[in-house]
Amino acid sequence: MRRRILTVLGLVVVVGGTALAWYVAAGARTPGQRAAAAAPPPPSVITAEVTGGELVDSLTLPGVFARANTVPVLGPAAVATGKAVVTALPVAAGAQVGNGTLVAEVSGRPLILLTGSFPAYRDLAEGDAGPDVTQLQTALKAEFRTPVTGVFDKRTAADVRKLYARVKHAPVVNPATPPDIPETVRLPAAEVAFVPELPATVGTLGVRVGDDANAALLTLVSGPWQVVAAVPAGLEQTFTGAGLVCGAGAAQGKAVTLKAVRPGTEDRAPASGAAAPTTAQDTQPDPEAVFELEGDVPGAAAGQAQEIVVERRRSPPGSLIVPASALVTRADGTVEVTVVSGGARRVVPVEVVMSHQGQVAVTGGLAVGDKVVVGG
Repeated sequence: MRRRILTVLGLVVVVGGTALAWYVAAGARTPGQRAAAAAPPPPSVITAEVTGGELVDSLTLPGVFARANTVPVLGPAAVATGKAVVTALPVAAGAQVGNGTLVAEVSGRPLILLTGSFPAYRDLAEGDAGPDVTQLQTALKAEFRTPVTGVFDKRTAADVRKLYARVKHAPVVNPATPPDIPETVRLPAAEVAFVPELPATVGTLGVRVGDDANAALLTLVSGPWQVVAAVPAGLEQTFTGAGLVCGAGAAQGKAVTLKAVRPGTEDRAPASGAAAPTTAQDTQPDPEAVFELEGDVPGAAAGQAQEIVVERRRSPPGSLIVPASALVTRADGTVEVTVVSGGARRVVPVEVVMSHQGQVAVTGGLAVGDKVVVGG
C-alpha cells in the first residue's frame, strides 16, 4: 500500500511539473514578439462612394396661406330705429359672396354688399345726384342693367326695390305727401356696404348675433393666393437670384413670386413658464416674406400651412458629389481626393463646383461608384 501511494504521488509531481513548464513556455516572448503585440493594429481605411445628381443649397420657410386683399365690412354705429344690434349673420367663414349679397341683419334691417370704391356717406332718395349715386347705379347695372346717369331716378328706384326683394326685405320708402303724390324710395347708408372687389370669400366673422353692430362684422378676402412666411433675421437678402417653389402643402411644386418683405407682425409671446424676453432683439419678430401664386390652389384655405423652398444655388445636372471630408487641399491651392480600387490607391485632382451641408459637387477624373478615402 505504501508503495502504491508513493507511485501516485510521483505521477502527480511529474504531471504538475509538465503543466508548469508548458505555462511558463507559453508566457515567454521575445522582445520583438512583445513589441508587436503591444503595437496598435494597422489603420483601417474608411471610404465613401461617389454619387451623381444635383447638389442643392436651399432654405425651407414655414408659411401660411392668405389672400392678397382683405377688407373689413363695418356695421353702422346707429340705425333709425335705435341701437344698432346684430340680429342675424346669414353667412359663414369660407362662404362666397358677391354683388347684392345679404351679409348681416342689423336691428332687423339688411346689410347688403355692393361693389364700390368708397363707403356710403349719406342716405339716398329719388332726385338725389352725385358720385355716390353713380356708384350705386354702377353696382345695380351689373345685376339689373340700371342706366348710369348720376341721378337717382325712377329706374334706379325700381331697381333698388328689386335688390331688396332679392334679399327678402322691404325697401325704405318715403310716404306719399300729399296723398296724390306716389311714395318714393330711400336707400339708407346703414343698409349697404360698398367694397372694392366682388366676388370675395368671407375670411372671418368678427361678431355674433346679439353683439353691437358698431364694429367690423366680418372680413372679406379676395385676389390671388399668397403665402406669408417668417424669414430668419439677417436672411432678408437670401431671395436675390434664388429660385422659389412651394414645398409641403396644398401648392406643392408650384412656382411663386416674391412680392414683398415686410416687418413681422407675429406675436411671439413666450411659452407658459418661460422667462419673458428682455432684449430689443428678442422682442422684435422676424420679417415676413409675402409670396404670390398664380392660378387656383385646390384645397387651400386661409391660415393653412404651406412651405416655401428658397433654392439659393444648384450644381449642374449630373454633378459628381463626394463628402467634404474626402477633399485634401494642397499648399498650392489645388484640391484632390484619393480613390481606392482593388487595394490600390490613386490621387485624383478635382475642382470644387459648390458645397452644402458637408457634401461637395466636383469635376475631375472621378466616376459614380468610385470609392474615395474619407478617413484612415
